[in-house]
Amino acid sequence: MSSLTNASQYNARLGDLLQKTASSIRSYRGFMSSQAQHLLGPVNHLWDRSQRYRLVAGSTDERCTTALLSECQDAHQSIWHSIMQMKEMLNEIASDAAKFDMECICLCRELEPEPCPASVDEWREWLYYSLHSLQAQLKRLEYGSRRFVPTILQEQTVEEFKANLQLGEHPEAMICMGLARAELLATCPLLLTS
Repeated sequence: MSSLTNASQYNARLGDLLQKTASSIRSYRGFMSSQAQHLLGPVNHLWDRSQRYRLVAGSTDERCTTALLSECQDAHQSIWHSIMQMKEMLNEIASDAAKFDMECICLCRELEPEPCPASVDEWREWLYYSLHSLQAQLKRLEYGSRRFVPTILQEQTVEEFKANLQLGEHPEAMICMGLARAELLATCPLLLTS
């Protein structure tokens, strides 16, 4: 099989994998954006109910304290459910990124002793950076939600959780630039075949 045919096959496979992964990242970002707004309600409700619980915790009205703890648990379950949905989506993105990475490794081995095209390394780096930025954000949200214990919940914990609903400016910009470049690749080859 000629190297031109191989390059064409790699272009198609890598292009498809990149588009699939970029589409999954776009979907995740859209979901994350809607979840950020959705999660503010349960987080604020949990904070409010935990403060009320502290006020009545020493009283003789057990029904009130039980009801407040139940409301806190319901709010926390809603938050946790959203986090698990995010985790499931990120696991799918990680799987797609791993497939892309394996295909890149196969290409580089086939091209030896020639170096792998710079564009392939750039896309691998972008996917790695994007995935790890999104995973780190999710880990911070998971950690923060585990600290949502009504009896000891601190305002700082709530504020940190809300802040972690947004990616930092630099990771957000890097992901957006990569997504824009990936969209352009829908019409351009990933590898130079000349």
